[in-house]
Order: sequence, then structure tokens, then C-alpha cells
Amino acid sequence: MTKKLIILTIPCRSVLRILLTWILVFFSFSFSCKAQFTNIYDYATLHELKHDSSDSEVGLSYNTFIASNTIRSSFVKALLQNKLLSRSIRQNNPITSENFIGSEDNACFWFAHLPDSLFGYEKLGYRISIENSFHADTKFSSDLYKLAFFGNKEMAGKAADFTKNYLTYMKYQQVKFGLFKQTGRSDEPFTVYFGLGFVKGQSFYAAETDTATLFTEESGDYIDLNFHAKYFSSDTASSKWNNFNGFGGCADLGFIYEDKKNNFIVNCSINDVGYVWWNKKSLIVPIDTFIHWDGIMADSILWGHDTSYQSGFNQDSLKKIVLTRAKKSSFVKVIPEKVNISFTKKFFNKSLHTTLGLAYLYHANCPLPLIYARGEYLFNNKIISSLQLAYGGYDKFQCGIGIEATFSKYFKFQLATGNLLGFLIPEKSFVQSASGRLIVHF
Repeated sequence: MTKKLIILTIPCRSVLRILLTWILVFFSFSFSCKAQFTNIYDYATLHELKHDSSDSEVGLSYNTFIASNTIRSSFVKALLQNKLLSRSIRQNNPITSENFIGSEDNACFWFAHLPDSLFGYEKLGYRISIENSFHADTKFSSDLYKLAFFGNKEMAGKAADFTKNYLTYMKYQQVKFGLFKQTGRSDEPFTVYFGLGFVKGQSFYAAETDTATLFTEESGDYIDLNFHAKYFSSDTASSKWNNFNGFGGCADLGFIYEDKKNNFIVNCSINDVGYVWWNKKSLIVPIDTFIHWDGIMADSILWGHDTSYQSGFNQDSLKKIVLTRAKKSSFVKVIPEKVNISFTKKFFNKSLHTTLGLAYLYHANCPLPLIYARGEYLFNNKIISSLQLAYGGYDKFQCGIGIEATFSKYFKFQLATGNLLGFLIPEKSFVQSASGRLIVHF
């Protein structure tokens, strides 16, 4: 007699697959700035403004990435196109005990001005920016992936463990105002920037499991689910970009030091150190439950046909567990903090720039710092091409390229991808990223 396993009804048998699919789709709405998240807020242009000319600049930038240590770009693309996920596609992801995905979008418009003097101080300028940001990250176990995309048939007699799994998804807007001061000797100038920002929360979703196990009895007679988790959500009735579901604040700090005699630059920054207070219409759902299923035999917990069974657990039961424990309440969550440190050395009459850097995202389930090396070559003082190699972050190895064009002394355009391989061989790559920037100097 062929062994059969219990199948759950529609809301239960597909919930894990739907959860992971949503996670991957959330991330895949984005395409990184230079390499995942290297220096989104580049204050180098502030360092280049001339106070004796009362310089100003206007800029528009867009940076985006999706990166993972185990989920390939081709898998995400197939999900978005609603293609059938064959077993070979599902097995092509080298799932490990700890799997990470991270994604961000950032659109920014800014204006900076360095007058002859400000508040009575020379070389003191200001910067104003408006930003629209998206961030999502997750950490999930191999057991969760196997259950979601292969079912529980191969786990008979075992307890699938998805303890300490996390998901965060947020959209927010920012208005920032900062001051920067140029100082130091003419051959060793440095610039310090400090800014404060107001954060408007648009939407937020987060889930975290303290303890979560699913045990399938070896002969397939019953299934036990032990689930202890928390779910957070902003007001779901109003989640468009113009809705005001939360507010908060953030701070930015930047430092640039240049040694003109030895031709090197040190650039350090920490950005978005802050939080959002989500309002009283938000939801907190604590889940602490044990569910036992028995009495129905089928092929798989996820892939069988619709059915009902003696336990009496159905869609209404699932809603009851969640909704009766949900409570409207405000809560505070931090936004991801971005750290970047880089060292740039200029060679061959400043036509070749080499940069070594380190970047990291705090409070974002990012497993490793991103270490990168970039080479830039200047052609005819108009075109700069770059090649960048990086390791770490959410992924491992990335290879990116970029180009910068100066059309006149007023206009500068930059375009880059942190991982060219994500577009050329998505079936082998784990990162897709792109960035663009337009700067008008006057």
C-alpha cells in the first residue's frame, strides 16, 4: 500500500507557498546602487562646490537592487511571469540552513547651495532633499522553502523547523535638511555634513517566528503544527503613497577628507539612523497556537486537491485564530541604516581612480558587510568608465560596470549596475541592480 500523507485545506495547504511567493514578489519589484547598497548618499559633490562662486547643484537619482544568497534571478523572473515552476527550477536554488533576500528602491531629488557665507560663516552650505524609499528583507530556513515548494511528503517522521524566520516590508518618504562645512588647508581640505530628516510612513508589514515546527507522522496519520509568532501591519485600509500611516525622524552624517599632495580621498557616511512610529490604526497579531490534523489521507500537504476532514479546521478556523488575537496598536520600528567607508587613490595624472570600500545595512537581516573594489578611468575629461568587483552583502560575488558622462560644466549623468551577470546569466546569478543619477551644476 502506497504511503499517503495528510493534506490541509485551501487556506492551510498553500499558505507557506503563498507566503514565500509574496516575499519573492515583494523583492522583485526592484532592480543596487553600484553594488547592492554602496554609498547611495554620495556627498562627494558637496566637497567639490566652490564657495567663492556661490555654487549650487540640483540632482535626481534612482538606486535599486534585489539580492539573495540562495534565490536565483531566473527563479524570481519565473514567479513574476506566472510561469510553471518545474521541479528543476525549484531545485536550482542552492538553499542552505539560513537564506537571505534583501531589496531596496530609493528615488531622491536634492538641492545644495554653498553661498559666500551662511549665518556669518564662510564655506558653510546647505542641502535639501526629498526621497521615496522601499525596503524589504527576509531570513528563512531551508525547511520553510522545502515545505512551500516541495510539500511535506519527504518530511514524514520529521519536524520541519521554521523558528527564527523574519520578514520586513516597508515604504516610506523623507524630507531632509542638512548643513555641510568645508574646512582645512587648501592642499588637505575636508567636508563635514550633518542632516536631519522627517520620515512619513506609508506602509509596513513584518512577521517573525519565535518557535514554529510542523511534524508529519511517519505513517501519515496526523500532522502537528506548533506556531509562536508575531505579525505587525500598518493600517491596511490606507496604504497608498499619499497616506500618512506613521511618522518619525532620521539623521545623516558624512565626512570627506582629501589629500591633494598624495592624491587620495577618504569618504565615510552613515545614513538613515532613525525610526517610524506607526499610528494607532496599525495591527499587532500575536500567534501562539497548536493545531492537530488527522483523519484524511492525501499525497501532499501542499499539492493535493481541495478537501475537508474530520478535524473541522477550515478557512473560518484560520481567520478566527488570527483575527481574535489581533489588536490595533501603535508600534515603533527602525529603518535600515546605511554605512559606507571608502578610500580612493588617484594615479596617472588623476586619470585613473581606484577605490576600496565597505558598506553595510543595519537592521535589515543583512548577513555580511559588502566589500568592494572599483576602478575608474577618465577619457578626455568627459567620459568615465568603471569596473567594480564586490563580495558580501546578501549575495557573495558581484561584477558591475558603470559610465559617467559630463556634457558641459553644468550637466553630469551617471549610469551603473552592481552586477552585470544578473542580466547576462540570471540562471546563475543572485543579484540584479541598477542606478542612475543626473546632476546639474550652476
